[in-house]
Formats: sequence, structure tokens, C-alpha cells
Amino acid sequence: MINKELKKIYKDYSKELYLYVFSLCKNHYIAEEIVNKVFYRAFII
Repeated sequence: MINKELKKIYKDYSKELYLYVFSLCKNHYIAEEIVNKVFYRAFII
């Protein structure tokens, strides 16, 4: 159950977060890394 909820949250917000971070740093790889770290930290807490 929790796994489905986490997947939905990731699906709903990851693209918007990526676009926002990319607009700040202008680097695809850094933006992806930051998005991954944000969701990782949010899910483990």
C-alpha cells in the first residue's frame, strides 16, 4: 500500500520539481540528481 502511494507522489511531482531545479541550475544531470535525492530523503524520513 505504501509503495503505491510513494509511486503516485513521485509520478505527480517529479516532473515539476525537475523543471524547477533545471531552471535554476541549467544542467540536466545535476537536476536529475537533486530530484532523486529529494525524493530519497522524503521517502526515508
